[in-house]
Amino acid sequence: MGSSDNDHPQSLAVDHSNLLRTIEKENVNALHLHTHVVGIPPFLLIHLGGPDTITALAIEDNELWLRHFLGLGFQCWAIAYSFFLSFSNRNLWLPTVLIFIVGLIIKYTEQTRALYLASSRRFRNSLLRDPDPGPNYAKLMDEYTYKLEAKLSAKIEMIPEPSRINDTSNEADWDKLSDLKVVQRAYGFFETFKGLIVDLIFSFRERNLSREFFLKRSARDAFLVVEVELNFIYEILYTKMAVVQANLGYLLRFFSFSLTLAASVVFYMLEKSKFETIDIVITYILLLGAIALDAIAFVTVLFSDWTSVAQKTNNLQAICGAQCA
Repeated sequence: MGSSDNDHPQSLAVDHSNLLRTIEKENVNALHLHTHVVGIPPFLLIHLGGPDTITALAIEDNELWLRHFLGLGFQCWAIAYSFFLSFSNRNLWLPTVLIFIVGLIIKYTEQTRALYLASSRRFRNSLLRDPDPGPNYAKLMDEYTYKLEAKLSAKIEMIPEPSRINDTSNEADWDKLSDLKVVQRAYGFFETFKGLIVDLIFSFRERNLSREFFLKRSARDAFLVVEVELNFIYEILYTKMAVVQANLGYLLRFFSFSLTLAASVVFYMLEKSKFETIDIVITYILLLGAIALDAIAFVTVLFSDWTSVAQKTNNLQAICGAQCA
C-alpha cells in the first residue's frame, strides 16, 4: 500500500508533464498556422483593388468613390491589426510589408482614384477651361482715338477667326482608313466630344468637323471610328485607364511589379523548416499569381489603343488630358 501511495503522485506528475507537452505542441502548430495567415490579408488589398478592365458596373458607381475611400481605411486597419498580432513571429514581416504596400498604395488606391476621376463633377470640371474674355474693345478704341488725335497712321482691320474644321477636300480622305488611322481619328473625336457625357454644349464648328469627316467615309470606316471612340469613352468611365495611362501610372506599375518580385525573392530565401508544406505552397501560389496579374496588366496596357495614340503623339500625359491631372 505504501508503494502504491508513493507511485500515485509520480503518475500525476507524468500526466501533467505530458499535458504540458501536448499544449505546447498545439500552441506551436497554431503559431505556424497564424504565421501563414498573416501573409494572406495583404493579398486581399491587391484583389480588392480589382482588375484594370473594370472599376464600375454603372456610371452611378463612380459617385461612390468616397465610400470606397473609407473602405480602404477600414481594410488597412484590419490588416494592420492582424499584422500587429503576429509581430512576435518576425519571419514574414518583410514580405508582408512589401505586399501590403503593393495592395494599399497601388492597387486599391488606383481603383479609388479611377472612381474619383470618373465621377460626374470631377469629370465635368476637368473639361472646363478658363473663360476667354476676348479682346479689350475699350482699350482698343482708346488707343485708336489717341493715334488719330496725334495724327498718326491708324487702321482697324477685322481678322476672321481661324476655322477649326479640317480641310477635307483631299482625295486621299476617300481612301480606306488603316487600323492606326481609325484609332487616331477616334481619339480625336473622343477628345472633342467627351463633354457630351456631362451635358456640355458645343458650337456648330464641332458639328461641322464631325459631319465633314463622316460624309466622306465609307460605312465600314465610319462605324469603326465610332466603335473605337465609344471604347475610349467606356474605358475612361468604367476602367482604370485614366490612372494607368499616365507617367505616374507607369511608374507605379513598375514599382508594384518590383515590390511583388522582391517579396517573392525574400520569401524564397527564408528558412521555412518550421512552416507547414501546405502553407508554403499556398504562399507561393499567391505570390506567383500576383506577379502573373501584373505581367498580364502590363501586356494589356502595352497593346491598348491608348498606347497607340501615345506613340503617335509622343506625349503620354496628353492622352488623358486634364483627366489624369
